[in-house]
Amino acid sequence: MTPFGSLSIRGKLVGVILLTTALSLLGGFAFVTVNDVRGFKQDMAEGTVLMARVIGDHSVSALTFGDRPEAAKILARLEALPAVEAAHLYDREGALFASFARTPGDPAPPAAAEAQHEFRGQRLHVFEPVVYQNERYGSIHVAASTLPLEHKIRRHLLILLAVLLALIFASIIFALRLQRIISEPILSLAETARWVSRTHDYSVRVEKTGADEIGALCDGFNDMLGELGKTHAELRDKSALLETLYAQEREASRNLQELNEMKTSFLVVTSHELRTPLTIIRGYTEALLGGILGSVSEAQRNSIAACQRMAYRMVETLANIQQMLEINEGLMVANPTAVDLRAAASEILEGLAPFVAQRRQRVSMDAPEAVHVTADKDKLEIVLVNLLQNAIKFTQDGGEIRVRLLSEPQAAHLIVEDTGIGIDAAELPRIFERFYPSADWLHHRSGKFQFEARGSGLGLAIAKSYVEAHGGRIWAESAGRGKGSAFHLVLPFGAKEQAVSVATVS
Repeated sequence: MTPFGSLSIRGKLVGVILLTTALSLLGGFAFVTVNDVRGFKQDMAEGTVLMARVIGDHSVSALTFGDRPEAAKILARLEALPAVEAAHLYDREGALFASFARTPGDPAPPAAAEAQHEFRGQRLHVFEPVVYQNERYGSIHVAASTLPLEHKIRRHLLILLAVLLALIFASIIFALRLQRIISEPILSLAETARWVSRTHDYSVRVEKTGADEIGALCDGFNDMLGELGKTHAELRDKSALLETLYAQEREASRNLQELNEMKTSFLVVTSHELRTPLTIIRGYTEALLGGILGSVSEAQRNSIAACQRMAYRMVETLANIQQMLEINEGLMVANPTAVDLRAAASEILEGLAPFVAQRRQRVSMDAPEAVHVTADKDKLEIVLVNLLQNAIKFTQDGGEIRVRLLSEPQAAHLIVEDTGIGIDAAELPRIFERFYPSADWLHHRSGKFQFEARGSGLGLAIAKSYVEAHGGRIWAESAGRGKGSAFHLVLPFGAKEQAVSVATVS
């Protein structure tokens, strides 16, 4: 930043006015000085030329008759003029005819053929021809001192300099008074801006002092303060509203956390309390169906079998709840080992074969070779059971289910495809959410392998958590309702045992 840029507006205005005035005055001073000096020299030259011509006219007769003493007397009269230092009269041939020298020994210059004058040293030299009735009789030379001219010029310059200084001083006073007209409104504007910035008081206004550009600036500044005041008030109201909403959100968050803790506690207590009576119910139903407690009729057997199926269903639901609680609380423990994914899928399909046969479905498996991954076998089997069980439940009787196992460069890729009811595009991103059953609860039907039977909505969420804990991915694809679906399971080959354990416990 230049020094001028750091000045206040008052200093800048005074500086601009003084600089402009000084440049103008200096320019005028230089012009007047040069012009006056030229005029003074021209006046001296014209006076000396006129004097030389007068002397020449008086010397015509002396030159005509060769009267040197008379010529000398005529030149001697110049002694009365202090500025004239020498004079020389020449005849027609340019020979010195008579001379006058204020200083003895002053040499005479050679005669000039034409009239001329020049300033040389501290003298003005004038050469003029002596002419009478258009006939040349000789020439005359006059040398005049320029010291009087120099004194005159010096005195004139002093006067001009005094005038210049007086004008500059007057300009300073004028600039100091004039700058107030411009600087005071701007300084008032700046002071108001500082006040607003410091106090945030947008009710103040700048007083308008004129209808010029500064007045327009004041109007614009006042309008801006009005708009800022409105905006500030709106922001203050919105800030208060946001604080209220934030407090409500924090309260809601605390309530949700409490509800979540209550839900977890409820599920823990419920699963614990139901496990014992369910175990007893299962034991008695097995004893009744086995004839240990005596024979039962066919109708009684069917009723007991139905109760047994519901008991197993409740046990499965409690197992899902327990698994989800372990995931939520970070208590899940994994025991990763080398697992043959083809063998695990084949074993589960064999176990599900009776239910597939009951539904008259066709199941095929395309796995050309064994594919090994590092995983917790029990949890991997839970994932596979969930996928295959869903395929059976949501495929119509007589439908087709196909399992494909691919060995990709760095991962095993298992695909479970079916020709079942399919999934809407809007539901695809949500089917892995907890407690999302993808159906209307009013039409909920319980069952393990019945067509479109709905469970607790935890199976796919548990499967997704287990797969991601192993560093894998799981997703679903479907062209829409009635067009079947495909579930993809990808598990990396290089999952380390420690990595799996940390991922599942965290």
